[in-house]
Amino acid sequence: MLSFSCNTNLLCEIESVVANDPVFKRNLATSRMHVAMAYLHGNYLEILIEQLEEVCASPKWHARQAAIEFVQSMIFCNLFNARPYALRLHDLVLKCLFDERLEVRTVASTTLSGLYQCGYIQMIEHDLKYFRVMAKT
Repeated sequence: MLSFSCNTNLLCEIESVVANDPVFKRNLATSRMHVAMAYLHGNYLEILIEQLEEVCASPKWHARQAAIEFVQSMIFCNLFNARPYALRLHDLVLKCLFDERLEVRTVASTTLSGLYQCGYIQMIEHDLKYFRVMAKT
């Protein structure tokens, strides 16, 4: 399991290194998508979410953006076995919704919208109040 989590972390972190190589960047995105689209057992999901939380705290904005894109694909492909992690992933996406980089915020907003629309997380009154306050700023 350790190699799985390290590889996932690397797939997100290396994004900023290959920014100037379009072929490598495309291959990297494809690799991340293949991992995200795999049916993942609960043990792997736990490790993967821990790694995603670490990546989303990274100073590299490309890595944070890639991690949130990964979350979206991972949840849609593991909708039922990822239910126990809904609160953690909701918190992770909300945190990235207020990232310093517009690119990360944009991906986080799309991901959050998708999680609401597919019913993975429910819109609660607290969220609505929070979004209303933020819309006024």
